[in-house]
Amino acid sequence: MIRVDLDDRDLDLCTLITQLRCVTNKKNKAQDMLGSKKGGEEFKGMLGEYAFGKYFNIFPDLTLQRKDTHKNVDYITNEGVIIDIKTTSKGSTTMNVNASKVDGRSRKPDIYVCVEADQSVSPPVLTLVGWVRYDVFKEHAEEKQGGSKYYALDLKHLKPKFPASIFGEGMIWKRKSKY
Repeated sequence: MIRVDLDDRDLDLCTLITQLRCVTNKKNKAQDMLGSKKGGEEFKGMLGEYAFGKYFNIFPDLTLQRKDTHKNVDYITNEGVIIDIKTTSKGSTTMNVNASKVDGRSRKPDIYVCVEADQSVSPPVLTLVGWVRYDVFKEHAEEKQGGSKYYALDLKHLKPKFPASIFGEGMIWKRKSKY
């Protein structure tokens, strides 16, 4: 697992982008797809996206309103690999993804990356837990019902190492390749 420290400037930017996205979603009458009643879920997700980008030195997608062609897309590598970041709370044993993002018509990511956020301390501690290919996620994730239907993947299915061939400089992985 990889710890990523965010400073005050990072947190201020994450706060601003989260607030702007919330205003945009409200204006467009977008509903919370997680069915969560807890406040701060959007901020936690932005922290995870930002921490991933900071660690790998790539700029996050700060789009406020995503087009249908870019749903489930947090990062796209130079080789066209689509990465979707999922942020969990400290102590979670699963990575959860809304069923509409897994089963729906929107573009599917090639890779899910799980980031753990410990927001009980200040500043929050972010940890890159691991990653999984979309097909492995679909194979092992269990369908659950909360505020809405979602899939839960036990964190044991994540690969803890982030190989440079996928995530670092000189990425050589092409879509549809096998590991």
